[in-house]
Amino acid sequence: ISTEAPVYERPMARPDRSLPATLDRKRVEDGDLTDELFHLIASPNLCSKHWIWEQYDTTVRTNTIGGPERRDAAIVRVKGTGRALAMTSDVNPLYCFLDPYEGGKQAVAEAARNIAVSGGRPIAITDCLNFGSPERPEIMGQFAECIRGISDACVAFNTPVVSGNVSFYNETEGRAVLPTPTVGMVGILERETDGCGIAFPEAGLDIVLIGDTRDELGGSEWQQTNLPDALALPPRVDLDHESALVSFFIAAYEHRLLRSAHDLSNGGLAVALAECAMSGSGCHVELGGHANEVDAIALLFGESQARAIVSTSHTDELLRLAKHHALPAMRIGRTEVATFLIERNGVPLVRTSTPELARIWRSAFALLLGGDTIDDVIRGVGEEAELIAR
Repeated sequence: ISTEAPVYERPMARPDRSLPATLDRKRVEDGDLTDELFHLIASPNLCSKHWIWEQYDTTVRTNTIGGPERRDAAIVRVKGTGRALAMTSDVNPLYCFLDPYEGGKQAVAEAARNIAVSGGRPIAITDCLNFGSPERPEIMGQFAECIRGISDACVAFNTPVVSGNVSFYNETEGRAVLPTPTVGMVGILERETDGCGIAFPEAGLDIVLIGDTRDELGGSEWQQTNLPDALALPPRVDLDHESALVSFFIAAYEHRLLRSAHDLSNGGLAVALAECAMSGSGCHVELGGHANEVDAIALLFGESQARAIVSTSHTDELLRLAKHHALPAMRIGRTEVATFLIERNGVPLVRTSTPELARIWRSAFALLLGGDTIDDVIRGVGEEAELIAR
């Protein structure tokens, strides 16, 4: 199969453009960016989808351990074995459009992060490769580069591609869909009790940020919301760092060091912290000393890869473990009841409450479908907003 399968060959071309590494934008000094966060968590890509999944069976004959929006991957126990399966699917089509190779890598890397932060060890992937017409050289070029990125990432994580399919000619009136090589990944939890949820479980825990933050806003949710016509390269994917992060989480769960864990992806650091705080305790975060070279927007909403947020009562041991895996890590704050405050060097960047975050995040999807605007959602004037939020 691997040596004598027919090879699909068509003319290929790289995109006829050269993108800057960072967005061309004004630097934003430290100050109140609460409204920016509200607009992101109310956006269709980032708001809660409970209005959909609550209409379906998510308990899988009571075997579901990690249900929707509880962990970064779904966790289903294998009854009678003491083990469990972790499952996720990931892709960022805009990343793949801006840089097909990096986008292909990122789809696999984020899937591996989701499995690892949820307590599993990544073992294999499947894929669903959705593209326009392969008769167009630029589309064939996207296809080949995305596959090359997926392949390199699978080698790095030792996750074979066990199945998959290809869907071409996804076009309307000559306009193709964004390249969408969706990756489905499965992992194994050796103990079904391993892993933990996204939510901060209680007040008084330390919050640790793992990974570096850079000015990487190309293809980000913030860019799509605020500079929709701007183009820049998507975040770089360092497969060595990503592999080290997976190994770190496997070891951290083995030593029972974590109380919550959540990877950073769409929306960046501020959105990840909000997602951790909305269903549990809040937080007071001070980011002084972390990524001081980037402005407030890149700090809060940049989408640099190989990052995660965890809460713990074993901070020193956790930081030593991160150092052993050559990962940057620092304590950035504490969990607190109902509070949501992010500062840098004493300057508040986001200040609100966890109930307010939850109201916006949970009510947005149904209200947007009903014709309300994001501003309506934030102001709480959408029809039946409180009923839907509950």
